[in-house]
Amino acid sequence: MVKKSIMVWVAVAVLAIFSIGPALAADGLVSLLTSGLGINDEQASGAAGAVFSLAKSKLSGEEFTTVAGAVPEMDSLLSAAPKTDGLAGMAGKALGSAAGLAGSFDKLGLDADMVGKIMPVVLNYAKGNGGETVMKVLAGALQ
Repeated sequence: MVKKSIMVWVAVAVLAIFSIGPALAADGLVSLLTSGLGINDEQASGAAGAVFSLAKSKLSGEEFTTVAGAVPEMDSLLSAAPKTDGLAGMAGKALGSAAGLAGSFDKLGLDADMVGKIMPVVLNYAKGNGGETVMKVLAGALQ
């Protein structure tokens, strides 16, 4: 009887773990950002798009395809990213994530300190939908 109860609890735990990823996908990254950080949809999608755009500029095509596979709304997020001039884009690539995103965030009406608030949400979303490996690839590109 005890053995059967333990097996049932293990089964429930496994099902709960596997349901986390789809739950994150159903909520959507923009929804997570707006509800968690009190920003509007345009700011959330633009900020997430800017983060992924920076990552795309630093990752190989294969690596970015892996990350994009974990983010169903990747195309719309990239389209929502504010357009930066060539110098801002090069500076972002050379200086790292915070400096690279500050210009984009400013165009969205977000302070530079929002980079530190948005990045963990984006990384957790990538992890929830694509696993630890996807999150590590993305985090590596954003350092």
